[in-house]
Amino acid sequence: MRQFVYDSPAGGRRGIEMTERQLHVCVVEDEERLRKLLVREIGEMNATVVGFETAEEAWTQAQATPFDLAIVDLNLPGEGGMQLFERLHKKSPETAVVILTGYGGLDSAVQALRWGAADYLTKPCTLEQIRTVVERVRSRQAAPGGTLEELEREQILATLRANGGNKPKTAEALGISLRTLYNKLHAYKAQGYWK
Repeated sequence: MRQFVYDSPAGGRRGIEMTERQLHVCVVEDEERLRKLLVREIGEMNATVVGFETAEEAWTQAQATPFDLAIVDLNLPGEGGMQLFERLHKKSPETAVVILTGYGGLDSAVQALRWGAADYLTKPCTLEQIRTVVERVRSRQAAPGGTLEELEREQILATLRANGGNKPKTAEALGISLRTLYNKLHAYKAQGYWK
């Protein structure tokens, strides 16, 4: 549980308590034993993890539900890991992608990092290296600066609940216009955060 305190536009200090949410992680690795090991170990770190043998399988799932973290083997059958990385990065730039490879070359490492990969690990890597990467992604996503929109949404919805669903009273308590509140609630409804 984390608590963020801020100065409210309506006056005074306010706080929001947030529970740490589960990371949504995919592991794309054609070596079955390694894939199962990574899925199990990362799953024990408060993460929902799915494993895929091919880039095509991972891409199909990513189109339906974006991932917070994708650990992608560079050398995959069919579409390669770099092609999947490019597609994931274009569709969902906030998805952290870690390139995992048994054929670590400086050129591919530099290219992956230039394109925005969160990390580049060479096999065999340790479980501690994997845990470190997962925790780094979790920390980045939980940082107040990285989740301002989430904090705002939580505060608006908490204030709305505290005011029994009364929108004019909620807008006044938050120090925002009623139109702004309606626009935000409409967006939250479209995103599935509010009914």
